[in-house]
Amino acid sequence: MSARIDRINDVLGHPLAVVIAASSVLVWAIVGPFVHFADRWQTSMQTATALVTFLMIFCVQHTQSKDDEAMQAKLDELIRAVSPTRNDLIGIERAERSEIHEKRAVDGPRP
Repeated sequence: MSARIDRINDVLGHPLAVVIAASSVLVWAIVGPFVHFADRWQTSMQTATALVTFLMIFCVQHTQSKDDEAMQAKLDELIRAVSPTRNDLIGIERAERSEIHEKRAVDGPRP
């Protein structure tokens, strides 16, 4: 499932997708006067926009979560590789905010 969402993000993030979306809106706007701005004409675009927006929220969230996990893995590896470091900070992104603040306050800011 994750690979499918990644593929959807790739397709919808392509510049051609933006051109198609902009062209669709332009055609929709040009057709408006010919259909006398009918309610069905307006509702069709509003429905399509709402559906695409709803689905894209989940695609964006998936991508953001994946990027965050990758970044945390890289940072954890840097903490392991560099000495001296505080290894107790590895995986701290899963901790409660109060615990994070406590760990940051132990030594104070580093130069």
